[in-house]
Formats: sequence, structure tokens, C-alpha cells
Amino acid sequence: MKKILIVDDSQEVNYFIKAALESDGFKINTATTGHEAFSLIKASAPDLIILDVVLPLLDGYEICRMLKIDDTTRNIPIILMSGKNLDMVSVEKALQIWVNRFLHKPIDMIELKRVVYELLAEDVTDVLKRIQIVDSRFGEVINSYKKIVRIMDGMFARFAKNEKIDYEELKSAVLELTEVFIGNKEILYNLMNSYVIDSPSALHSVNTSLIAMCIGQVYDLSKSSLTALSAITLTHEFSEKFELILSKLGFTEIEAKEKAQFQNIIKVADKYENLTSIRAGQMPLPPMVAIKRIAEDKSLEFDQVIIKHMLTCISPYPLGSFVKLNTGEIAKVKGLNLENPFRPLIEIIMDRFGNVMLEPKEVDLTQELQVFIFRNVFRDEVYNAVMKFAKDNR
Repeated sequence: MKKILIVDDSQEVNYFIKAALESDGFKINTATTGHEAFSLIKASAPDLIILDVVLPLLDGYEICRMLKIDDTTRNIPIILMSGKNLDMVSVEKALQIWVNRFLHKPIDMIELKRVVYELLAEDVTDVLKRIQIVDSRFGEVINSYKKIVRIMDGMFARFAKNEKIDYEELKSAVLELTEVFIGNKEILYNLMNSYVIDSPSALHSVNTSLIAMCIGQVYDLSKSSLTALSAITLTHEFSEKFELILSKLGFTEIEAKEKAQFQNIIKVADKYENLTSIRAGQMPLPPMVAIKRIAEDKSLEFDQVIIKHMLTCISPYPLGSFVKLNTGEIAKVKGLNLENPFRPLIEIIMDRFGNVMLEPKEVDLTQELQVFIFRNVFRDEVYNAVMKFAKDNR
């Protein structure tokens, strides 16, 4: 069993990466400081190190240098990662001398796994081709999502230092998020829980904004109103008044009735995102379980009409999500059935033996009454199965 050491000062980042790689059969240790990392390396030399740049006392560059000048550790592959704006000269120097790969946060777990397998000399021929079957439409949408998360990461860092928010930058991010959302709702929805960044607040704000816009569409909000809702949701943890944010962003024509509605939508979206996203030591709840819990929570007085509307836009089996059938097969949801949301149009991508189907089979569950959905399958679980299939068939 290959051993991997993850070094990041964020417990949530460590937990997220550890959970993803342990499911692939790797033995994982984690550290939050350089000194802790060196103790673990001395006790049991890892086969690979995943290392953050920004760490207390000893930063990632210094740790790399110390490892590479030591004969006992110089051959350990290192993946360096960071979400900060770095001096590219330093990055290039690190790549040339100290590290094997550099990844920028938010980190795509599939890209991280691809690099891990490559550096550990694991043959995963055809893995990328098979993953494309699962994720054929992500492409540019992923880059837009990452960009917006990074922008919000920077804003939360400035907010923590009591620095002014750049509202022009925020407006640019809001407009782009709305534009991408309108054409790719199901893709963006399934990006949640797929990326690693130092700031959980940034991911939370972007994901909550996506959920809020999903609900907002049920109310037939105009594009400008959806954009305003997105702006307020992205900044709802900045303790700014709605009117002030909208004024600074130039959204001055939003009706008072809609503003009041925004607040209730954000309350539900915020709770739903917290329940369905990975947190340190907490696995996400399936959509239906999360919605049921919100509906039954009397303490925060959630608007029951909004919860009802959320059921029409955030399906128990959302477009692009993955499910396991009673037959043992894994499928991707391709189309919704509004009259019976529990029997959507699906595309079987893995058979009951775990074999990836290069030509997925389409099934309309309204016509195949003997077949039904057994449970939701998290996106990372699908990729783990794809990786295993590729390894077993190399």
C-alpha cells in the first residue's frame, strides 16, 4: 500500500484530500506544520508528499528545499499546491529544482488523482478517456467556477483584514457567475464538493449563490434580479446591508418585494449548502434528506413555500448527478421527470460488475418499472470506481 503525506494548515483541506485518496486504497497521514511533517517523514517515509506553500514557520518552498538536500528524502515526489497569487519566478524555480508538480487551488480532485497516479508510476491508461464519458460537458464551466471561487477567496481574505471590498471585481464575478449558471445549471450544481481551497467560506458563498439562483428561477426572476440575488448571496457573510451592496453594484431597480424574498431564499440556500457539502469530519447529506431536515427544522422558521419550490428545481436526483440502481449499475441522470422526480431519464455508465461502459445505455425509468434508484452516488465515488476499473484492466 502506497503512503501519502498531506501537509496543509487547513484541517478541512487535509480531511477532504485524505477522504478522496483513502478510498483509492492509499495510506494517508496528514500534518498542519512543517515540523509535524518532518516528524512523520522520519517515522515512516512516504511514497509521495502533497504540500501547501503557505504554512506557519516553515513554508512549502523551505520544506521542499530541506527534503531535496537530504539523501534519504530527495527522491520522494512532491506535489506543491497553493491558492495564493505567487511569484511565478519562484514557482518555476521550485518546479525545476524541488517539486514534481504544481497545482493551483481550487484543486480539481480528478486532476490531483491523475497526478498522484502518474508520480507513483501507476498505469492508468485510458482513465482520462473514461472520465470524459462521465464529465463530457464540464470544460470551460469548471474554469469559470474556479475563477469565481478564487475571486471570493481573495475577498474573504481582505474582509478578514478589514480591508475594503473591490465592488468592481465583485460585480464582474457576479455577472460571470449568472451568465454561466443560466446555461449550465446542472453542471455547476455538481461542482460542489469537487474542489479544495484554503477558504471554505469562498466555496460556501459560491455554492450557496448557485442554490439560491436555482430557487430564484422557480419564481421567474429576471436575469437582472437573478444577478442581484447572486450578489447578495455571495456577500451575505460580509455583514453588509442588502441595499448598500445592491447600490454599490448598480442594481438599483430591484423591487422591495423581491429584496424581502431574497432574504428568505438565501436562508434556505445557506442551510441546504451546509447540509450537503463536505465539512471536516462530516459527510454531506443526500439532497432529499437535507430538504426534509430543513422542512422539519422549526427553530429558524424557514419559508415552507420556498422549500416546496426548491423541490422543483433541486431534484432528489439532479441533472448530471449519479445514482446506483437496484440492479447494481451506476447511472448518470440525463433528464428529469417533473411528474415523478423519482423516475428520471438516466444513462447507465457502469455495469453491476464495475465495468465502465464506453457506450452508455439510456434508460427511461418511467418505462422500466422493474428498475429503480437505490441511492445517490457522490461524484468522487464514481471517479474512484473509474480509477479502480482502469487499474484492474491495465
